Amino acid sequence: MGPFWAVPEAAVTELDDAALDTGPSRRAASFLLARGNAESCGGFDLTDVWAVDGPVVADTLPAVQLIARRHDDPTAYGRDAAFERLVELWRAALVEADR
Repeated sequence: MGPFWAVPEAAVTELDDAALDTGPSRRAASFLLARGNAESCGGFDLTDVWAVDGPVVADTLPAVQLIARRHDDPTAYGRDAAFERLVELWRAALVEADR
């Protein structure tokens, strides 16, 4: 597992493959997007971890630890395109506002 803004790459693949607006997918996307830019993409409600599967929680907890230890922007990991893809999928209104 490598960092994807401190979340494994598999998390992004799962989001792409998941049906939009399923509860767990929406919560995982919210976590990733909040990590990327909480101000514009919205925050992450920590109680949402109650509604996701164990493996997702297992990926999220080390991500929070890494975020606390390292003071990097998500772009430090070279995943700008993946973040843009998440914004397009889950925050389409932001993309439309930029056009």
